[in-house]
Amino acid sequence: MTIDQLRQTAFKILGSKTSLVSSVPFFSRLLLKLDIGFDDCETAYTDMESIVFDPAFASRISDDELSFVLLHEVLHCVLNHCIRGKGLNHLVYNIACDIVVNSMVLEILGLRSFTVDKS
Repeated sequence: MTIDQLRQTAFKILGSKTSLVSSVPFFSRLLLKLDIGFDDCETAYTDMESIVFDPAFASRISDDELSFVLLHEVLHCVLNHCIRGKGLNHLVYNIACDIVVNSMVLEILGLRSFTVDKS
């Protein structure tokens, strides 16, 4: 990915963050405290200080999907999933956390279902 493409992706993420500020102000306040980074990670993750995106993934998904993922990662931070899962089976714990977080995101956004295209 070129520097210009990375810059475009960063602006796209900034646009989604801005959109969330007006629609979900409480969680957006938390989102604004997290740094945004890029790494070859297939999708996205958080370390409770940053939300890190695979640049190809972030550039490929829609603005609505990007907002969903941002809120998803914020909720992992809110629920301390990075800390609480230490010593547990990582794969099983991550799946369980994603079920909880995704159901909360759906409720917050007032949606019945939502799919983020990972392909």
